[in-house]
Amino acid sequence: MDKHAQEAPLKPRPDYPPKTPPPPKKPVSPPAPNPPTQNTAPVRVRTSVVIRDRRAANWALENAPWSPRRAAEDVVRKVGEWGLLNEKADKARTLAQLTRLLTEAALTDGGRRITVHVTDRHQHLLVMAVSHVAQTGAAVDREFLREVTSLGIVECGMDADGDEPGNRRWALLAL
Repeated sequence: MDKHAQEAPLKPRPDYPPKTPPPPKKPVSPPAPNPPTQNTAPVRVRTSVVIRDRRAANWALENAPWSPRRAAEDVVRKVGEWGLLNEKADKARTLAQLTRLLTEAALTDGGRRITVHVTDRHQHLLVMAVSHVAQTGAAVDREFLREVTSLGIVECGMDADGDEPGNRRWALLAL
């Protein structure tokens, strides 16, 4: 061969140049947000009345003159369906009167609606009327509580939950 003849060029190795890695499949996550400042409001868990492991019923009523009568009829009918007022006409009258008192008191708070709740456990009935108004924490009405206790109930009370708007009035009646 001729000295000046060109030799075949050298072939590069198969692993040279190195392969570039493929692009990531997921985009890069954004940076973490700034830590909260002291001006943010704290997160609070809302508390409410919880009724478990017993029969219960409730009704939403408008603020109207006929609401106490209707609530009393509904409560007595439901408790009668549960079989708790059989041959107890005096307890049915007491339950109706108690429901009317609680409902009338809830209506005086001035909200657009109220809810009436009833539940039973161990031969006792809990009747509760909740007024759904923005302002809470009405002063305890001692005269109202005296009138309710005159019906021969076991226990009664009124309170306002700071997290949810509304005043609760409740009474526990032994059957």
